[in-house]
Amino acid sequence: MATPEADYIIVGGCAWASCLHQEDDSLDILIIEAGLDPSGNPNTTTPAGAFTLIGSDIDWAYPSVPQPNTSDRVHILHAGKALRDGSVINYGGWIRADASDYNEWARIVGDDHWSFKGLLPFSRRTEHYFDVNANPEIHGFNGPMYITAVSASDPERKYGLYEPVREAWSEIGVDYNPEPSSGSRLGIYEFLENWRDRKHQPAHLAYSLEDVKVITGAAAYPIIFSKDSAGNKVATTVLVSDGRNLQHEKRSFFQLEL
Repeated sequence: MATPEADYIIVGGCAWASCLHQEDDSLDILIIEAGLDPSGNPNTTTPAGAFTLIGSDIDWAYPSVPQPNTSDRVHILHAGKALRDGSVINYGGWIRADASDYNEWARIVGDDHWSFKGLLPFSRRTEHYFDVNANPEIHGFNGPMYITAVSASDPERKYGLYEPVREAWSEIGVDYNPEPSSGSRLGIYEFLENWRDRKHQPAHLAYSLEDVKVITGAAAYPIIFSKDSAGNKVATTVLVSDGRNLQHEKRSFFQLEL
């Protein structure tokens, strides 16, 4: 088969491809995605339709090993098998992990860029947060992903049990957490969603892939490394499940503005 080339080859990750293209629209960018392109699937943006996606052809539906604490039952772990990844099947949920999880990543790889603090600028950059009075050191207000609390997303969404449930948890010692995005997920807090104009906003609706080449239905394995002129180990070729060898030629290095 022919071996196409690109300046950058990205395995999954439409947000990264979109940001690269925005920085330099002359770049030749290619995305390789094992799943499908769900752009024409209306269930990816409608509230009721979202419930049909679990277990569908855009869900990896990974089975767990038998779990001893649940009588050796096998549980299904859902993950997006599609261009735009998990944002397609997550019902619009928006959540940051606890800081301890990010900090463990940083410890494992020996790089503080992967810590909660190191990733926070990128987290802020993605957000168009609904509360303009929120802490700007935690939230962003000009990003492409529209983030809102459930109670603020639509005037028709009213929940009579909202306060009684919150008070019930408080009575048994579970305190209210006013800012779960700050790195601590302990306590009870309001669910955040990425919905815009009453529609779920998967990543492809926020990050344009116009002029970005995309190959779907093709798993990437393995990635071939070689040494550059300075002796550094770099990825140069991706072998794809359909038999193609895809090569990149990074023309220059540049840093995205935060």
